[in-house]
Amino acid sequence: MNVLLQGLQELLPGTPMLRSLAKFAAMVILLSILLLILFDPYITNPAGKILVIYDSEDNDSPSKQGLIGIREAAKTLGGPEFVPVKFNDQENPYSQLAQSTVNVSILGVISTLTSPKSMPIVRFFRTLRVPLVVAVAANDDLLAPQNGTQGLVFRIVPTNRMQALNIYDWVRTTGELAMKLPPDVPRHIAIFYEGNSFGTFLQQEFLKNLNPQDKEDNNGVTPEIITYNYSVNEHTEFATLLPELRCNHTDLIAYFGYFPRSLELLNKLKSYPPPKTSPKACNDHADGHDHSFVPVLLSDGAYQRELENLDKYQFPFPIWAALPTVPDLKHDLGYKYGYDAYTLVTRIRNSTSNPLSRPALIDILQFHEGAATQHEFTFDRFGELVNVPQNKYKLHLLKSKIQSSQGGAQ
Repeated sequence: MNVLLQGLQELLPGTPMLRSLAKFAAMVILLSILLLILFDPYITNPAGKILVIYDSEDNDSPSKQGLIGIREAAKTLGGPEFVPVKFNDQENPYSQLAQSTVNVSILGVISTLTSPKSMPIVRFFRTLRVPLVVAVAANDDLLAPQNGTQGLVFRIVPTNRMQALNIYDWVRTTGELAMKLPPDVPRHIAIFYEGNSFGTFLQQEFLKNLNPQDKEDNNGVTPEIITYNYSVNEHTEFATLLPELRCNHTDLIAYFGYFPRSLELLNKLKSYPPPKTSPKACNDHADGHDHSFVPVLLSDGAYQRELENLDKYQFPFPIWAALPTVPDLKHDLGYKYGYDAYTLVTRIRNSTSNPLSRPALIDILQFHEGAATQHEFTFDRFGELVNVPQNKYKLHLLKSKIQSSQGGAQ
C-alpha cells in the first residue's frame, strides 16, 4: 500500500489535494483487486497443469488405476501436462497439499483417493477455490451442502446412497431374484455388512428403502421382502452362519463391504453344499423357494476384476455386482474414472483468465457423449451427477459360474 501511494505521489507531486486524490486512487485500485479475489468464482490458469492426487503404487488399487487412466487420457488426447502428487495419510495432509501447489500453475485438480482420505483434499482446494474433480470417492457426506463445495468440487462417480437405492430396486423389481419367484412369495435376503462406514451405510440405506409392509410392524400384511442382517467383523466365522441361512430359506445373499472379505464368504458358500431339503433343525415346509445354491450380490467395493478370471475362481452359483460402470477385462473401474476426470478438467481450458467473464464450472464440465464410464456428466448445484439412467449403478453378472457339460450349474 505504501509503495503504491509513494509512486502516485511522485507522479503527482503538487498540492495536498492532489496527494489526497492519489491516496484515494490507490485505495480504489487495492479495493478492486480485493473484490476480484473475493468474488472470483474459481481460480485457474487455462495454460496451467493438472495436479493429480493419488496414494498408492499398487496397480490393483482404485487410486493407482485412476492415475493409469489419467496417464492414458493425456497420451491419447494430447491435453495439458499433469503433475502426480503421492499423498501420505500418515503426514499432515494440509502441509503436503500446500507444498504440492508451490511454483505450480494449476489448471485444475483431480483426486483419485477413496472416501476416507478425501475430506482434506476437498477442504484444501475448496478454500483455495481451485477446481477439483473427485474421481472415485462415493461417500455421500463428502460434498454435503454444509461443506461449501458448490461450484468448485465435482464428483464423477454415483454416490453410495444411489448404490443402495439401485440395489433395492433390482431386488424388488427387475433382478434375477424377482424373476425366479412368484409375485406373492416374500423374498428372503441375508445381508452381510461390514461394520465400517461403507458397509453399515449401505445396509442402513437399503433398509430405509423398504416399503412399510416389509417392516416388522406390518399389521399382518405379508411382506414382499424379509431381511436377515449379519454384522461382519474380523472375528466373524461365515461357516457357523450358513446353516441359519438355509433355515431362513434364503433367496439372495448380499455382501456390503470390501474385497477380500467378500471372497472369504464366496469360498465358504462354495464349500457348503446345499441340502436337498431343509436342515433337520429347521421347520420343513413348502414355500415355493429354490434352495439350491443361492445367488450372491456384491457391493462395488466387494468386487474385484480377478473374480471373473475362470482360471482362478469358479463358483456354482450366480454372482452379481452393483457397479457404477461396465467393467472390462483389461482395466479396473478406477481406470475409466481417471480417464474421464482428465477429460473433464481439460475442458477448463475453455475458460478465461478474466475472472469477471468466466463461465460457471458447472457449464464448462458438461460432457454427454463418448465418456469411458458411459456416464452423462451433467451436475447439480452441489457438484453431484444428475439422476439419469446413465448415472446409476447396474447389476453386473460375473463370469465365474461353473458350467456342467449340459450347460447348467454344477
